[in-house]
Amino acid sequence: MNPESVRDMAATLKNIDQRLQSIERMMFAGRVALYVVMGCASVGWWFFQNVDYIKHGISNWLRN
Repeated sequence: MNPESVRDMAATLKNIDQRLQSIERMMFAGRVALYVVMGCASVGWWFFQNVDYIKHGISNWLRN
């Protein structure tokens, strides 16, 4: 192999590595966003399941 083809292959591999790193970062950001959305959804679900208990507790707290 001549030095030019080795340099070209090294540059190509470097570009591929940079693209893979950016894809990994996007996948990590997507995973974090999914966890945040699912956490907010579960908190919202819990709140709407227990809203009567929360209202009752707040009204008791305000009376005392």
